[in-house]
Amino acid sequence: AQLDALRADLPQAFHTFIGSLGFLGRALIVLKACHPLAALRYDCVEMSSSKRAKLMVDLLLGSLVVSALFFVVSGSALSARSPEQCAKGITSPFRLILIGVFSSSIVHIPVSAAGHLFQRSFVDRSQLGPETLRLQLRWWRRQDALFWVSGAIYSSCCFLYLYAFGGNLALNDHWKWVFTMSVSVGRLFLVQPLAFAFIISLGVSLIKWKRPEVALQGHPQLRIFPKAEMQCSQKVEELANRSISVHELLLFWQLCHGKHFEPTCSTTHDVVRQTIIPLSIDDALPNGAAAYATMLACGQQRPPDVMVTHNWGNVFSHLLAAILSDSCGDDEYDKHAQLLIDDCLPAVRQSLQEMSSQRLRRRYWVCAFCVNQHASICDTPPATDSLGIPIEKCTCRVQKHWSGEDCEMDKFDSMIGYLAGMVPMFSQVVAVDQHFVAFSRVWCIAELVEARKNHLPQVMVIHSRDSLMQSINKIDSFDVRDSQASMPQEKRGCSQRFKILIHSTISSVMSCSTRTLAFSPRIWGQFRSCAAQGMLQR
Repeated sequence: AQLDALRADLPQAFHTFIGSLGFLGRALIVLKACHPLAALRYDCVEMSSSKRAKLMVDLLLGSLVVSALFFVVSGSALSARSPEQCAKGITSPFRLILIGVFSSSIVHIPVSAAGHLFQRSFVDRSQLGPETLRLQLRWWRRQDALFWVSGAIYSSCCFLYLYAFGGNLALNDHWKWVFTMSVSVGRLFLVQPLAFAFIISLGVSLIKWKRPEVALQGHPQLRIFPKAEMQCSQKVEELANRSISVHELLLFWQLCHGKHFEPTCSTTHDVVRQTIIPLSIDDALPNGAAAYATMLACGQQRPPDVMVTHNWGNVFSHLLAAILSDSCGDDEYDKHAQLLIDDCLPAVRQSLQEMSSQRLRRRYWVCAFCVNQHASICDTPPATDSLGIPIEKCTCRVQKHWSGEDCEMDKFDSMIGYLAGMVPMFSQVVAVDQHFVAFSRVWCIAELVEARKNHLPQVMVIHSRDSLMQSINKIDSFDVRDSQASMPQEKRGCSQRFKILIHSTISSVMSCSTRTLAFSPRIWGQFRSCAAQGMLQR
């Protein structure tokens, strides 16, 4: 509760404080925050202050060495043993300034790369085994030893070269060397921080002048909202703190295999009815049943990183494969789907761990797992699933809520707005089925509209380029007014709020095609390009 209060109050307090300052006040705060010397006082879990100070010294030494090389190559400075007739005349101070600026700029690239290489990152001990702590500490010690040894060699070489250069420099040209050195130091410690502080402060002033509503109320893309918008009902907050990780999804996949499940054709609806609902019954729970994600959380609040938009008629293995592909950064999931069908889970885990252990911890909001099915649909199943296997009616004691404050099926819009303000970099991924049916489902369209309204990053994960080529014309012809509910048998109990929400969504975008809502022009152009390339290859 305290963490949630901090997430809600801190951005708003910062926004109010910065907005109350004048131009110079804001510039001074930014200058203190970004100045290289002031940054050395701040604690950082990725890199110690001593390492950051060493990199700063290396940057200065490298700048001096590069500028000395410019003097040697261009002949701008003379050796102490050179005759005076070799002098090329008066050297322009502007030329010396350019040498100093260019030298510090070019050295900044390798020094930044070295700093990134020696940064530390969090490691999940539970995912990598009991030896993780010992092995990781040993790796970090070796990394530190390599950093300091290589850094000492680099600094020694720079000092030796600069000592030899300074000792061999003509007395009349010493001022050039001192002037260039001053430019490099001044750029790092004075010009660059002042310019950054000026630009940031000027930008805030322009926003307050041109967009006063942003200055007063915040903006979703800044993850700063008016405090009134951060408030929500208890049920919305409860839904927003449910999620399931990639690691837990892989464990669930192993539980699915049985007489009710066929990896190549069992739909998400089949899995909900035959697996999720039975597994989420537990007599130890207050009502005897709960959402599957609630059971995994064991009382903890676990807000998601990503919301998944999908349709229940899609093959469940494709839904899981789309999530795995998103976690890996892929935009096609056919390869992961084949790995799941072939039961190659070790290969999937290995590929995720090779990228980063954080991939397995990435949390997703999937309605099948995060909505309590026992509070709505569990006692109204169809006679059979898509495979023709009978579905047993659930006999749990959970009270059903199809409307009102306790209903969990009609609050996705409030939840998306709440998570957009509470979770940094919260995004939406659309797990597109092989035939692009998701874009004819009213709930999927409504979620796309709400995510677009809250300026969430949106990612489309498709089955394959071939499926896109086959459906490209159908996507272009989708119309919001022709959208349908995924399961007509569940529409009978929909709340009035559900009907109003869907009606308002359709009414607000009646002139739009589904393609306009689902795809940004950039993504649509990429899809068109991919389809054209595939046709040319054929």
